[in-house]
Amino acid sequence: MIIFKTPQFNDQQRIQYAISDNILEVTTFNLIEEELKEVVYFDLSTIEEGKPYIAHYPVISASRLEGVLKLEVLHFIGEGASEDERFPEWQDLEFEDFEIPEDAEIIQLEELVMPEPEPSPVDALARENEELKGQLQLLQTQTDFNKQNSDMMMMELIGMINSVI
Repeated sequence: MIIFKTPQFNDQQRIQYAISDNILEVTTFNLIEEELKEVVYFDLSTIEEGKPYIAHYPVISASRLEGVLKLEVLHFIGEGASEDERFPEWQDLEFEDFEIPEDAEIIQLEELVMPEPEPSPVDALARENEELKGQLQLLQTQTDFNKQNSDMMMMELIGMINSVI
């Protein structure tokens, strides 16, 4: 498993991450009160190959590519942050043994399902416009044909009138 810790300036909190048996432990510390704020657990065992998952604070993204679990998470830094903290790179997250309390809630990351895009109203209007152009062309062709027939009938009538006179 590899992790990318996205830096975000926060002088009041720090976050630590640990992994054991596909469970990510996220521990948040309050620096102002100098105490543990909360511990949250994420079940990463259901992350499937090549599928995106919905972000859940502080996990920005989770994916499995070519069998490697990749996590992008928030990482709070202060003014004294090192170069490595300010400009992070992907790194391995070492496995640790930790106990999960029996009453702990374990969060499942949900797969991000992309809905099918709705048809564009512009595309529908363009199709309708093309259909109307086709109907207009057909009417123009019929009008031209009718005019030619009318002209021919008029010539025949004039010819018949001239022959009777």
